[in-house]
Amino acid sequence: MNKLQWILPLVPVAVMIAGVPFFSSNGRIWILPELAFWFFIWILLAPVCLFTADRLRARAGASEQENGR
Repeated sequence: MNKLQWILPLVPVAVMIAGVPFFSSNGRIWILPELAFWFFIWILLAPVCLFTADRLRARAGASEQENGR
């Protein structure tokens, strides 16, 4: 099994937590404070990571069925 399919779902959580110390409290991106913008972007990207991991699992499962495992 591909390790990426197990690591990919953890990426959004790890990146959201790891990014917290890098933002100041007075900056703004568009209308949101920097940290809120960071969380908002990763909340939108989390389903992309989960979908990609799901597709990798489905592809691995299909190849295992073809090989008779």
